Amino acid sequence: MYNSLKVSILISEKCEIPSWEHALLKRLLDKQLTDQFTFVLGASEIQDKGSLVYRLFNQFENKWFRSVPDALKPVKLKEMYPGAAFRTLEEHKNLKPDLVYISCTADIKNKPDRVPEFGIWSLVLGNGPYKNAVPPVFWEVMNDEIITGSSLLVQLPGKSNPITVYEGSTATAPYSVKNSLNILAWKSASYFMYRLNELLLLGTTIFYDKYQSLEKADNPDSDKHRKPPGNFQMLWLFTRNIARYFRYRLLKKKEGRFCLLYVRKKYAGGNLDTNHFIPVPMPANVFHADPFIMSRGGIDYIFFEEFSYTAGKGHISLVKLDNNGIISSPEIVLERPYHLSYPFVFEWQGETYMIPETSANNTVELYKARNFPFQWDLVCNLLDNINLLDVTLLYENETWWLFGNAADIPFTSTNDQLLLFYKKDLFSGNWIPHPQNPVATQIGNCRPAGKIFRQEGQLFRPAQNNASRQYGFGIAINQIKRLNETEYLEEQVSSILPGKDNNLLAVHTFNFSDSLVIVDAVLKKKRP
Repeated sequence: MYNSLKVSILISEKCEIPSWEHALLKRLLDKQLTDQFTFVLGASEIQDKGSLVYRLFNQFENKWFRSVPDALKPVKLKEMYPGAAFRTLEEHKNLKPDLVYISCTADIKNKPDRVPEFGIWSLVLGNGPYKNAVPPVFWEVMNDEIITGSSLLVQLPGKSNPITVYEGSTATAPYSVKNSLNILAWKSASYFMYRLNELLLLGTTIFYDKYQSLEKADNPDSDKHRKPPGNFQMLWLFTRNIARYFRYRLLKKKEGRFCLLYVRKKYAGGNLDTNHFIPVPMPANVFHADPFIMSRGGIDYIFFEEFSYTAGKGHISLVKLDNNGIISSPEIVLERPYHLSYPFVFEWQGETYMIPETSANNTVELYKARNFPFQWDLVCNLLDNINLLDVTLLYENETWWLFGNAADIPFTSTNDQLLLFYKKDLFSGNWIPHPQNPVATQIGNCRPAGKIFRQEGQLFRPAQNNASRQYGFGIAINQIKRLNETEYLEEQVSSILPGKDNNLLAVHTFNFSDSLVIVDAVLKKKRP
């Protein structure tokens, strides 16, 4: 491990960087990976200010949309780091940094000639046809794209083209360029520290070989997204966006409640036909979600989140389903002053345990059944001071693996960064963060959606597909290809989605036993 990296930051001659990039750099200091930076002054990338109507649109957004802290607010570096060195590109040639980071404010054409040991790093806002779009995120919003993305690139010593070491996607804030750009920028600020930490843990050879082997063919930038719109085009885009916004607000009010649906059958793998599923009766003023099954003595015990609109939080409830199809009324089995959901139940060494989601308490809590299924005692906190969602355990190769989603930066989405921890003994010591964290980074295939299961010798992980305006839109089934203390690799093999061939608007969690399959879903309203 390197205790004090020599880091150079290529910036514009204005000696400013946006707040989101400053958050990126500040983590290096907080982690004590560097004592101070050397700032290298290069030319600024020339920005097209756009047409008059486009500039008026920006003023409108700046006044109207303020729900997310301003990621673009400039930070004056000479005031923030009075002891730091500021050098020209010519002066920098005599220095030998360990790593160079290129700010989004600098012209990347003026990057240093020598590539240091840990590479030249840069962030690109926009993925696919929107990579390097101008202005960033504007065209995704105006084209009503569900997600926005960004990538972290590293130029390696001796290589002509950079490799992608992190590619992430998150939800587009509906109809607001300002909020969408802020959310994506703050989210992107987390990439650098995650991957640098992995490089320092694994070493340059393993790290670079790993991401070079995963490199895919690059999508070329789209010329039609390389400049701001003219006056007439901006008027049309703004009018269309406003109309979409009011339609979105109207449909939002009509969203239904999540409920539980089940069918008596054996899950055979692959896609799932939900047309013959039976709804579990649900009282008014609640919704039901996150079902998990524990089968005993011919009875399926279904644990789930019961969210009370009156209380404004969830608790863990239970229904019992016997072989004759008789289902009991919901009964509360675990309640706390804070919100509970996702009751991950499992058996270990003859005992029954539950890990409900307790992110509202910044803990991961392990409970043991004292008198199954109604009485549960807190055994210990598996993790403290962490906001981890939908914790899912797997015991594999004599190791416990703990999956859960988290937002590394507040006010960004919790649906697009999957963290993995591991250790040998469930009840002892600290969990070790996986060096590849986050091990999944796409909002359409990330957050846990049920137990990891084995079929035909292969492991499969259900994940939420939240690449939609509807939260909990669908489920992706991923085959785990590689799982060890340095690598994690999965590949989507099937999905469970709403569509014309079923009565679903959304389907969010999926679990099964030997003779029962259950999901939670939002049903389409039947026409009278």
